[in-house]
Amino acid sequence: MIQWKENKTNELIWKFPENRVYWNEEIMVGKNQIAGIFSGFKLFSKAKLHAIIREGKKLILPENFPSVLSEFHKNKTADSFKATVIFCSTNEFDFSGKIYGSESFEALVFEASANAHCKLRISDASLFLKKVVGEKKNKNTADFLKFLKIHLGKALMSGGREYLITESEKIGIELVEFTYDSRKEKSYNLGHSP
Repeated sequence: MIQWKENKTNELIWKFPENRVYWNEEIMVGKNQIAGIFSGFKLFSKAKLHAIIREGKKLILPENFPSVLSEFHKNKTADSFKATVIFCSTNEFDFSGKIYGSESFEALVFEASANAHCKLRISDASLFLKKVVGEKKNKNTADFLKFLKIHLGKALMSGGREYLITESEKIGIELVEFTYDSRKEKSYNLGHSP
């Protein structure tokens, strides 16, 4: 059975350890979880989302997952297919840590850092699985935290909280709370003087 049994409080994303899914296998998605079936977690390509599974138990059958069938069941006699199953928690997620942002204009670079705290939750499973997990290749919570620090850092450079709320909604994240303090800034010139 494909299942995320140990959904810890501060874990948002978990990859099922096997990269092979068997037809007629059960997938169990727990309360406050979603799961996605992906292909293409390769070094230089975006992963493609083929199915979203919500709370409950389902059999992996061609009729239950037609998009999976069209992608993976080219060989009608195969009993399995290569795929990655990623589970995500829809519970509120807490983050506290250092965030960084930078922008450049011609030879000038502007940088900012701050201590941040936020609470977030997945508001749109489809967008989150496609944009954050598939396109950004966040297969676990550690990968997501690296992405989140960069995402939150954009707020330091690009207009603050309102900008960040709008940008977060575009990737299926609701910012329940976001604060930062101890902002530090610096700038430097990469160009050479004549």
